[in-house]
Amino acid sequence: MEVTNGRRAVNRFTSAGKELTPWTSLPLPIAGLMSDLPGEAVAERLKALHDAAHERLGISMEVEPVMTLCFMSLIVIPELKITTRGLFDVSKFDFVPLEAD
Repeated sequence: MEVTNGRRAVNRFTSAGKELTPWTSLPLPIAGLMSDLPGEAVAERLKALHDAAHERLGISMEVEPVMTLCFMSLIVIPELKITTRGLFDVSKFDFVPLEAD
């Protein structure tokens, strides 16, 4: 299974002198967990986010990008943290490799 590093795709895009602009968004104003938009609007925006992650950033189709980010940011999951340098394992005090073998 080949997994493309999304951050590498973003870095290539921005280093090419192009401005990185959001393709879509899904605000979650209710406790940062829920949207106040109608269900159909949430579904449309979520699909657009998935499409952008898979097509524009090269994220594997096997990855659910929104749920992955939501899960990783939970404070009840103290062992793994997302940092600007990558995924960090607090228990091992080391970064977790993100490339698949």
